[in-house]
Amino acid sequence: MKSIISISFLLFFLSGQVPGYFSLNRFDSQIINDEITYSGLNSNSIRHIRVGEDENIMFMATSGGLGFADTHDLNVNMRSFDADSVLMPLGGNPGLAVKGLDMAVSGVVQVEAAGSVEPAGTGVSYSSDGGLTWGYKPQPVDPADSPIIMEFEWGGQNISRLAVTTEINNVSYDLTIMGDYVYATSWAGGLQRFRFKNIPPGEGGNDANPWQPIPLPMDSELEQICGEIPDGFELNPRDPADGGSHNHKGFSVYAVEDTLWVGTAGGINKGIVSANGECIDWRHYNALQDGFTGNWVIGFNHQILEDESGQDFIRLWAITWSTGGLESYGLSFTDDGGNTWNSVEQFEQLNLQIFGIYSYEINSTESRVLIASEFGLYITEDGLHWEKMSHPLETSGEIIYSESFFACSYQPTHNRIWVGTSDGVAYTSDLGISWEVVRFWVPVVDVSDKDDRFYAYPNPFYSNSVNSFNGENFARFVFHADANANAKVSIFDFAMEKVIDLDQLVPADSDFEIHWNCRNDWGAKVANGVYFCRLDTGSDTYWTKLMVINN
Repeated sequence: MKSIISISFLLFFLSGQVPGYFSLNRFDSQIINDEITYSGLNSNSIRHIRVGEDENIMFMATSGGLGFADTHDLNVNMRSFDADSVLMPLGGNPGLAVKGLDMAVSGVVQVEAAGSVEPAGTGVSYSSDGGLTWGYKPQPVDPADSPIIMEFEWGGQNISRLAVTTEINNVSYDLTIMGDYVYATSWAGGLQRFRFKNIPPGEGGNDANPWQPIPLPMDSELEQICGEIPDGFELNPRDPADGGSHNHKGFSVYAVEDTLWVGTAGGINKGIVSANGECIDWRHYNALQDGFTGNWVIGFNHQILEDESGQDFIRLWAITWSTGGLESYGLSFTDDGGNTWNSVEQFEQLNLQIFGIYSYEINSTESRVLIASEFGLYITEDGLHWEKMSHPLETSGEIIYSESFFACSYQPTHNRIWVGTSDGVAYTSDLGISWEVVRFWVPVVDVSDKDDRFYAYPNPFYSNSVNSFNGENFARFVFHADANANAKVSIFDFAMEKVIDLDQLVPADSDFEIHWNCRNDWGAKVANGVYFCRLDTGSDTYWTKLMVINN
């Protein structure tokens, strides 16, 4: 299980806090049922894309908060919910669930703890009217003075569990909606849920819709029957050496009809939910025993297909990562409710060729499956033969400077495929023959402060594989040109020695970007540090700073 520790830094990206967050334009506010939305997205780092009940609305979870694309008039009008609202979770959005008009979104921030930076959950917001109004639920945290081992009632039994007294590593990484409940998975908190509809009246000061922990099988258990949990069971997400179970470290959750699928660091769990929702019987699957590629389960999706006799069946897809040993990174599926599992052979071949492929999100319809991965977007029409789609590049030259795609979705209304990256969102209506790229930046024209006329983003700039394109890492400089000019950006190191000059002919009265691959005049990668950047437009001079961090 050591590989989970060695790649735990990926939680940083999966949590929605992709390096490169910056504030975007927040002008032109409008009131929608007492909720404020703003033009543009709160961040260009996109973690999830979900189609709404109104298929002209595409909701987007970003590293700066929840946004959406309104496509009613065929144009793409991007807007964001107020990330500072008390009804929305603070920070980025690691989890987003949309089921008809029901929605839920989780939050995460990065905090300093014990000399390191760790993810901390900021709660879950929920809506039952398509996002017009919201409720908010704080992250489930036990009182600081709680005993180490607590008890809770489940299925008519008192169950022991480890107390979770902090939001640190207690992040709702994934969400799903089933009936009146929002279900959430957390590394430290396991699987929990709360009722968000048809809430019974509270008694006195009691919480009418409290978080409810749900026991999952321990690592050694193949099944768990509600009401028949054996003595000695303990819900504990610590490592096995410390008395815990990897299968209690929740990461993904997905509802299909009356079945709840939960992915952990210890495999796949199939839960059959009782008619009244009060009990869940579990079957626990393990990669080495049951045939999927790895025990760290990142996400699920499903298709409804038709067999040779014309009968419908459900194909459940799972993104399954390696936790070490004989496991591998890949894509797995079952056509019989988990009785047998299959892995996608082509992804296994890619795995051997490129020494591991991280898939981040899966989206499917009856006729196709999309995979957003570290090497771009893959698509299949039959589940067997996969093709890599073209990289988002407009005829104007606008491009996504990242090969890693974190999100993907299909919009039936306009036959569009959407992808989300750390460098913006893109969509295509012709299977990648042509793309439109959507990206936002803080306006630099008509600002009162001269210092705001020129800036760099992402800032700080993390030079790593997430921000890489064709082996290069690109930072951007944004400014406004009042007149036609041969603009020049001169970059100096901390000793004020020139690193490089970047020249660009820019048109009059335009917001413009100049890109820098973080190399000096000799073509060498620059060192970590703060760089001073001077813009000369011929008529004006502006300064800004950029921090470069090479990972």
